[in-house]
Amino acid sequence: EDLDRILKIVNQATERGLSITNQIMEYSKIGQSAFRKSDLVDIGNIIFNIQKESNDLIQKENISFEIQLENSFHLKGDELHFYSVFKNIIQNSIDALIDKTNSKELKRTIQISGKSDLDLTYVFHISDNGIGIANENLNRIYDPFFSTKPETGTGLGLGVVNKIVNLYNGKIKVESEPKKGTTFIISFPTHT
Repeated sequence: EDLDRILKIVNQATERGLSITNQIMEYSKIGQSAFRKSDLVDIGNIIFNIQKESNDLIQKENISFEIQLENSFHLKGDELHFYSVFKNIIQNSIDALIDKTNSKELKRTIQISGKSDLDLTYVFHISDNGIGIANENLNRIYDPFFSTKPETGTGLGLGVVNKIVNLYNGKIKVESEPKKGTTFIISFPTHT
């Protein structure tokens, strides 16, 4: 029994190590090589697919997931890049809501909205009412390997997000208040 338990721990540690190594390799490659900017990517479809992928956890944790997209959003680029941006931020929102409390009576919400700005920009807001980000951490959230989730985080997710947003000449901003929640505001020029 002890041997089985030890082997299970070793196996989990090995898998986590491989996962971290893969994330480091992917992080280092972003922007290093040419990528297809000719593909038209449906951002709304990506967001809805991430919601479907996360649906079991969202339901289990009693999280309200609201999507309000003003119209359809299509950007030229690599679908995996846009998927990584939204997946990382949505996953962080889910983690922040799970960390907030074990009580399932508290209304936990993720809201995603998207609109077109007059200056030919798509603007997306991803908000949660989770634990928020401490003021002293706000300037470090995009730093590689910085994480406030030592058990589950590698500290690469938001670094990846920031690199990809910059790669597409976009902008990212965060507004957060501890114990009240966080909003990420991402904008992309419509002609990347």
